Amino acid sequence: MAAAVRRDLRRTIERYVTFDSDAPASPPHLFVGAVAVESGTFEVFEDGEDGVASLMASTAVPTLFRSVEVGDETYWDGLFSQNPPIRQFTTEVPPEEKPDEIWIVRISPVERDDPLRTLADIRDRRQELTANISLQQEIHTIEAVNDLIQNEVIDDEDYKIIEVSEVSVGADLDLYSKRDLDPDFLARLRRRGRRRASEFWT
Repeated sequence: MAAAVRRDLRRTIERYVTFDSDAPASPPHLFVGAVAVESGTFEVFEDGEDGVASLMASTAVPTLFRSVEVGDETYWDGLFSQNPPIRQFTTEVPPEEKPDEIWIVRISPVERDDPLRTLADIRDRRQELTANISLQQEIHTIEAVNDLIQNEVIDDEDYKIIEVSEVSVGADLDLYSKRDLDPDFLARLRRRGRRRASEFWT
């Protein structure tokens, strides 16, 4: 099953995505994160670097799929390090390309009100926390820099205030929903996504 899903994903990417090395190096940029299994280093593939392989590496969730070889390394999804790699928008680009605002689509909830009663509940919550910890650290760094600028501790044109806004799925989805390929379920997710996006941008 997992192998078939991976094959279908690769074919979809190859069909709809064109990797053009002559594309202009200007915004908007695409940053794709993955972590090297052997060295433990985090890698950001920029603007289609390494083609299909880098995108496949970024989707290689360890509990679901095998690692993906890119160059001399094998990679898993960047879940454990930067998720997503928003640091690239704030530190790896010239000041004039830094964003005024970053929009985050939050899939895994930060908070849960329901008590954890079963092993499945604990497993789900552990997965959610793993997905959110690195992102929370990235957000904290941006907010800390914003505070330093507002308090005039930082007075440097290389830094700017960046607003961080979030939109969530707004649904209680368990770990197994990530493997649910039922067309009706996916259609419901798309409808919910459209509603949440409309509320967010309004």
